[in-house]
Amino acid sequence: MVLNSSLNSDASTRKYQSPLTYIALYLNRDNTYLQLTYLSIFLWVLSLLFTALTTYYGNHNLTGLDILYTGWAGPLVLNFAWYANLTFGISVTILLSGKAAPILSFTSVLLASNTFFFDKIPSSTTAIYGYGLGFFFWGTAILTCLIASISRDRKLRKNRVSNFATFISILPLTLFLIYIFYNTASDHMTAANFERDRLSKSLFKKGAICKSEIIQPETILPSTTPLEIIDLGGYTQTEFRKPEKLLKHGVSRLRIDGIEYKLTPTDGTSTIKKSSYSNTKSATLIIQSDNTKVSKHPKWKAYIDSNIDNQRYKKLTLIAPDKSIIFEQKWIKDKKHHYCPRYYSAGGKLQSDIQLILDSLNL
Repeated sequence: MVLNSSLNSDASTRKYQSPLTYIALYLNRDNTYLQLTYLSIFLWVLSLLFTALTTYYGNHNLTGLDILYTGWAGPLVLNFAWYANLTFGISVTILLSGKAAPILSFTSVLLASNTFFFDKIPSSTTAIYGYGLGFFFWGTAILTCLIASISRDRKLRKNRVSNFATFISILPLTLFLIYIFYNTASDHMTAANFERDRLSKSLFKKGAICKSEIIQPETILPSTTPLEIIDLGGYTQTEFRKPEKLLKHGVSRLRIDGIEYKLTPTDGTSTIKKSSYSNTKSATLIIQSDNTKVSKHPKWKAYIDSNIDNQRYKKLTLIAPDKSIIFEQKWIKDKKHHYCPRYYSAGGKLQSDIQLILDSLNL
């Protein structure tokens, strides 16, 4: 009976051991540090083959190998992440010789973390859009090397790796993996369609993901509807400064600053004719930006954003002749000067503001 009670007690103890205990037992094995070292080398080599950093337009995406060739120039822009490769290489060499390098491995982690604190690719003015698989493998390699160093250091000091030491050693890697997987899942599930296109070669975006799509007009106006432009300042797109831009896209009549413009066929071509306003009611396109001041345009204050968040933006409001709102569309600019939703044209399409106007006029 005593023997059975003892066996049941031991079985109960083993049954309720925490995961940390099992990890600690693994880290206490003699050859664990070598297994982890070889794994970190494998992951580092793998990182060279995949895209590590992506850009907004995909024309300067960098693999780990690209960064290995050029990243040494990082200090010129106060970026020292590349030098984590040097400390990582030395740490691995020391581990393979049977010694430990916990401080050097931790230095690799600190240097690698600098990757999160720069916005442009080293030796370039190209803005970073996001991080790819190469970055994931590279970061995992460096953090795995840290665990190997701690495991070997404890062994050489003839100290068992306790549950607490295990927790400390695996915490950076655990947080890194959680960060990667959470951001990857969140960005891909919530991104707008154009963002998903950009994310095709990225795990996740460096900044906030854009979740907004271009809105659809509430109603469609007749294509013959005249369009009056009210520019409240700060919006400098040539499409609205030059009447021919919208007229050649099919707008029947365009009214700017008291002058009406329309295309008139002449000898097989079309020329722009100017005249004073007719009595025909028109749709009104209100143009504004973050520089627009209500005090300067009190007549249109109902359509001007207060911008209490100090955002940089462009905004168009199209009002029908009967004063109903056809659409209100805002494009918010991020710190890297890119808009949400997509503003500039892509894939041969018209710029999004022009396309929205044409859609509203059934053109």
